Amino acid sequence: MPNLSKQTTAELELIIQHLSEGHAEQRRKLEAINTVNKIVINSNSLDEMLDSILGEFLNLFDCQRAWLLYPCDPHSKFTTVPKEKTCPEWPGAGEDVFEVPTDDYTRKVFSSALSSSAPVAYDSEKRCPHSATNDLFGVESMMVFAIHPKVDQPWLLGIHHCGKERIYSDNDIELFQSLGGRITDGLSSVLSLQKIQKSEALQRALLNNTNSAISIKDLDGNYLLTNDYYDKVFNNNGRQITGKNIHDLFPDNTCQLIESNHNKVVQQQQSLEFEEDLPTKSGIRTFLSERSPIFNNNEVDAICTIATDITTRRRSEERINHLAHYDYLTQLPNRLTVNKELNKALELSLELNQYGALMFIDLDNFKTLNDTKGHSYGDKLLQDTAKVLLKCIRTSDTVARFGGDEFVIILPYLDKSEQRSLEEVILVAERVLSSLETVFVGDDFQHHVTASIGITMFLGDDVSPEELFKRADSAMYRAKNSGRNNFKFFDPSLQHELEYRAKISSEIVDAVLSNDFELYYQPQVDDNGRVIGAEALIRWNHHEKGLISPIDFIPLAEQNNSIIELGKWVIQQGVAQLAQWKKNPVLADLTLSVNVSAKQFHQEGFVESVIQIIETCTEPLNNLKMELTESLDQSDIDGNIAKMKALRLAGVSLSLDDFGTGFSSLSCLSKLPINQLKIDQSFVKHISRDESSDIITQTIIGMAHNLKMEVIAEGVETQEQRDFLIHNGCSQFQGYLYSKPLPIAQFEKLILDKNGYFEN
Repeated sequence: MPNLSKQTTAELELIIQHLSEGHAEQRRKLEAINTVNKIVINSNSLDEMLDSILGEFLNLFDCQRAWLLYPCDPHSKFTTVPKEKTCPEWPGAGEDVFEVPTDDYTRKVFSSALSSSAPVAYDSEKRCPHSATNDLFGVESMMVFAIHPKVDQPWLLGIHHCGKERIYSDNDIELFQSLGGRITDGLSSVLSLQKIQKSEALQRALLNNTNSAISIKDLDGNYLLTNDYYDKVFNNNGRQITGKNIHDLFPDNTCQLIESNHNKVVQQQQSLEFEEDLPTKSGIRTFLSERSPIFNNNEVDAICTIATDITTRRRSEERINHLAHYDYLTQLPNRLTVNKELNKALELSLELNQYGALMFIDLDNFKTLNDTKGHSYGDKLLQDTAKVLLKCIRTSDTVARFGGDEFVIILPYLDKSEQRSLEEVILVAERVLSSLETVFVGDDFQHHVTASIGITMFLGDDVSPEELFKRADSAMYRAKNSGRNNFKFFDPSLQHELEYRAKISSEIVDAVLSNDFELYYQPQVDDNGRVIGAEALIRWNHHEKGLISPIDFIPLAEQNNSIIELGKWVIQQGVAQLAQWKKNPVLADLTLSVNVSAKQFHQEGFVESVIQIIETCTEPLNNLKMELTESLDQSDIDGNIAKMKALRLAGVSLSLDDFGTGFSSLSCLSKLPINQLKIDQSFVKHISRDESSDIITQTIIGMAHNLKMEVIAEGVETQEQRDFLIHNGCSQFQGYLYSKPLPIAQFEKLILDKNGYFEN
């Protein structure tokens, strides 16, 4: 019996000891969890939280190292140690956030931890630590646990016992798991907060780094949110906008506009765009505002506005629109606007049964002024003309620049009576002519401004603006042909002529391709009667109208730019003819003059084109002469001289045609590499009958000699004219005294029959 009592007492003492140890372990566990919970709650940062918790691990488990790895991913090439606590005597003490490569052993550790819901212990009774870990860090025992925060990838929590093995008990493993759970909760909270803060920071950065003013307002106009740009643009007093009302920022009329646009969004329950002129710190600016409804329980309770400042774009658009509809030089409406205004005038004429009129105004001799004196003078004349015309019209009328030196006036609301309407139009036309008769003064010259005006009336007729322009243009040409500085009304009988001109103009290019043009040749003779050359003069063998004079089609070719192809064709034919003449001793030394228009001469690549044509000849060619018009653009003298020199190097000689009829500057003439001056037939015609013509002719001849140039007179028809020219030093002639222009076959027969000489 005593033995039994003694045994029972020992058992009770053992039970009490186990219970006491269990309570102690449970208390240790609860205290550890409570400590970690406090750390999680009271830490100000993730780094502080992890540092404190891992420090507790060193004490709780009497280990030498406690650490975290991220990410716990067997497939990652590297893993990071974001936090580590190590006893000072062991390797790695004090190091944080370093990266280590993921080796095969680490991958196995990761895989084991991820596949287990409990910590994985490494000791001699469970899994042995890797020898390399033991060699590097002295690790005898290790325990790891994969923790899974709600944000991002898993982490790996671990402890090392170094220098002395520890056999991990179930209590150790259970405590490690419980603490790992608390770390998981703490990480989830902190990382979620960081993610939210980062997202908010990104959203705020996005809001504040845009050039749009963004705001959210409730339906009463109270600001719930604004970005920095909105505050910068609209906050005049510098105080916080959020919490204020639109009436605190904007005047009543602006608030009414904003509220009206808000109501449209609420009513339609969809995003809408508005253009709004809003007052800002820098003045009234134009914004493109996109308003979107914000819903709460399917009801709109706020409006988000993204307002982009489009003031610069708006002004650019207005500028572009102005440039599209107004002439940049004169600021008058341009051709596009004229068409619209004329359509309106036609509609009003039909509706009101009142006459209207279209006036087409062309400045006389403008091209000569522009080409000889430069574009700056021409531009000033156009600007002054625009100012004069504006003073000649009523407020209901329209004056526009149609193009070049052409202006248009539209006169609506005239009268129901044709006679009274005509009288009104005549008054306007006379006012225009008299107002333009001013003196345009240059640096060294005077230019009298006159104009030719064509007028057509309309009374809501079934006629297009294009047809009216054609009629006014036709009448304008009549005014020019009648001596200029006057006006003419459109005559319906001229419609045929108008259509004829339009048809001829459209057929010129096709006629070049079809080889419908032909060169005629007029002999050029010296004072001994010897034929020294010829001028090539173009004719058009039209398939319907027969032979057309260049007087009829050359101006049209200039207008539609077909003069370029036409002039090239003349040079090609002329060079080919010179090559043929080389084969005949009587014709071999003849020069051939071809006319080159100013537009053709200034064409890019003109010189190169001429050289290519000359190089088609198998033998050297040095008897091609080009007759250049006196109205070459003198604003680019250096460019003209360079082209002329290049032509002369290619073997081409140069003659200045119609000399004395334009505005040639003697200083420019002395610089030009010209071989010959050609006296215009208008002076030759009046020799011995008009003293001024005699003086001009003598002056031109003397000038040519002084400049060491040849001189030739065209239009020589009488022996008296020839004798006068010879007496005054001109020794080359061209005109009907010798022969009219002839087709090539007749020309060659004439020269060969005379063996190259005319009788004096």
